[in-house]
Parts: sequence; structure tokens; C-alpha cells
Amino acid sequence: MSVRTASCLCGGVKVEMRGEPLMKNLCHCSSCQKFTGGPFGSLAAYKTEVRSILSTVPASAPYPPASLFLASGLPIRDAYDYATSPRWPVSLATDRLYDRSSTNQRQQQQVAFTESEPSTLKTYEDTSPESGGVLKRSFCGKCGSPVRVQRANLPGTLVIPIGIIDGDKSAFKPQMEFYCKGKADWVGAIEDTKTFETQPTTYPAARE
Repeated sequence: MSVRTASCLCGGVKVEMRGEPLMKNLCHCSSCQKFTGGPFGSLAAYKTEVRSILSTVPASAPYPPASLFLASGLPIRDAYDYATSPRWPVSLATDRLYDRSSTNQRQQQQVAFTESEPSTLKTYEDTSPESGGVLKRSFCGKCGSPVRVQRANLPGTLVIPIGIIDGDKSAFKPQMEFYCKGKADWVGAIEDTKTFETQPTTYPAARE
């Protein structure tokens, strides 16, 4: 299983993703441009069975251990057997954690977030997208780096800005480009990338 890490500019928010993304795309809509501060958003969508866990760790700490990954398995009331180290206090979580005993769960896509202090990760509900939907856009409250996007109508899909992913990003070449009607004329074409004036009729990540 592929494992990649990501972090904000100050290191206050860290992310670890397991599994291949469902979709890699550029979005040229005005809200993505404003959120990322660039001419487009470069994004990777991951499918999760439940929403991500948020735990508190020092900014200097390594990425979260496998025991903090989410899947459909261990109830939160039993999860502390898997996260008892003082370095990994759980500050906020959904109802399930990753159970290492299940092979099937290890094969699922999983995304875990950590923050250096409680409430470092901030979320803004964006109602401006041209699609008419609501996007929950999360960012580091210290350095301002965008770290996560979630569509309100697709709670099981998390979108990670590719710019925060650590290391080489050649594996994240976009497969599609959305809202090309807003694409800057000095941004060139990308070979073998499907383009849309707005967006597909069906959001690709929702089909998986």
C-alpha cells in the first residue's frame, strides 16, 4: 500500500495518506484560486470509510502511527488501547479508529491528521463555489496553509492539496482539469489530461 505524508508550512498540521488517490485534478474555479493563492488548485481525492481523526502532537513529532488511521472497525470507546502514548493524546475523533488486526481494513484508503496544539486546524465553510455546493476548506491556523477540502455532500471523500505533500510529486500528475473556462491563458495544456469547461456531470470520486 502506498504511504505518503504531507504537512503545512509551519509543521503544525501533518497528514498521512495510505492508498492511491481516487482522482488527481486541477481546478481553475475562482474559489480554488483564492483558497490556494495560485491560478488553480492542484488536488488529490482520497476515499475514507469514515471521516478523519484529528490528534494533538508536538510540531516536531513524526507522522501519526498506523494505530490512528481510520476504518470501519474499532469503536472509539476501545480506541485508547491503540493510542495510549502521552505523545498521541486524542483531541477530536469520529466514532471509529483503525484496527490493525483486520487485513481488509489495512487495504482501505486511510487519511490521518495531526495538529501541534488543539484547534490549530481551522475550517471555513465555503459557499462560493460555482458548482453551487458547500466545501469545507481546512487550513492551519498558524501559517495559513490549505490542508484539506471536503464536499458537504461527499463526507467520505477527502481532498488534499498536492502542494503540501512531502517529497516528489510526479505521481500526482492530474488526470482532469475542471472549470477551464476560468483557466489563465498563460497556463499550458497538460498531455493526456481530460478538460472540462465546468465539471463532469458526476463527481468522479463519488463513483468509487
